Amino acid sequence: MITSSKIIQEDHSKAKIELYDNYLQVYMQIATKAKFNKVFLFDPFCGEGQYKNKVEGSPLIAVKAVKKAYYSNNKSGPNVVLKLNDKGYSKIEPNIKIIERVKQLIEGSSVSPNLSINYSDLDYSELIPSIKLQIEKMGNWDRGIIFIDPYGYKMIKISDLKSIMNRKKMEILLFLPMSNIYRFAKPALTKRNFPGGAPIKEILEELNFDVDNVGDNVHLFIDRFKDSIRNEVKSMFVDSFTLETKDGNVYSLFFFTNNQVGFRKMLEVKWKIDDENGRGFKVKDNQMSLFSPLETSGYQNRLTEYIKRPVTNADIYKFGLLHGFLPRHSKQVLDLNKSKIIIKSLDGGANSSYYIGNVDRSVEIKIDEN
Repeated sequence: MITSSKIIQEDHSKAKIELYDNYLQVYMQIATKAKFNKVFLFDPFCGEGQYKNKVEGSPLIAVKAVKKAYYSNNKSGPNVVLKLNDKGYSKIEPNIKIIERVKQLIEGSSVSPNLSINYSDLDYSELIPSIKLQIEKMGNWDRGIIFIDPYGYKMIKISDLKSIMNRKKMEILLFLPMSNIYRFAKPALTKRNFPGGAPIKEILEELNFDVDNVGDNVHLFIDRFKDSIRNEVKSMFVDSFTLETKDGNVYSLFFFTNNQVGFRKMLEVKWKIDDENGRGFKVKDNQMSLFSPLETSGYQNRLTEYIKRPVTNADIYKFGLLHGFLPRHSKQVLDLNKSKIIIKSLDGGANSSYYIGNVDRSVEIKIDEN
């Protein structure tokens, strides 16, 4: 069943599309500079293309991101294949199929010459084998993103995500209704033949989840879910962006990549949207926290503990990314301990800075506990 956010764009859905839009624009710039041969953009649940309130959905967002990158780089860039899929008839224009409506909307706009588009109206279970086959055939200089925005969670299989990430050329954006999964996680794992619990049980068991992992609130559950994905899918970097609606339902957009540069760019997009905490979008609460995200997340303590032994600026950079923080946040933590910090140059340069995120410098950093 199609949710209302697929018909009229709600605030949390707007934040999701904004995140996708911002990242696609950054990604296409990276792909152009890296001189990738071909970029594949898979959108297996592409939706109506445009919401009832005329706001653009993921298909039109992708077309515009590719076009913008192409013309901003002097009409150059990789060839891009956009694969759009959705099954069934439109809820906005009931007399045509969803994918036909999307096609009409795109054909009514200007498309850059480096973009080719494939349309299909298959079930996800029918489509995913062909996507995995396409990924297997990708060349050394091909890259891709798959934006999985399903109607629920019943079709999602962790084994499919593993296959997609296996060749390390893909990035995944996965949108899931985490309140619903959390609400039924414990009964799905413990009660035999719990109604509707089989898909949740399958997802959690594939992630080696047990009842004790579920936790006592949805946000803790999301953090543990994310950690389990990182371990099981074998993606070096995994992060999530939380989207909370007016009625308290919580969704998460999970991001998977093995590319450190791409991951930093996604974190920058996250912190641009949520400049206070870098965690997500919350409709019903505009109150500011009295504590910094470095404190509330525990990152301040974790990084301080981490540098009690000598580590390099590159180590700290990666440590920050893995915990969802940018170089500026790591610098803030180091500044709090400035009087105790010892910096030692490893490349013959000056010892005047931490150089977090600076690939041209190498220094050793530690806290003097004496």
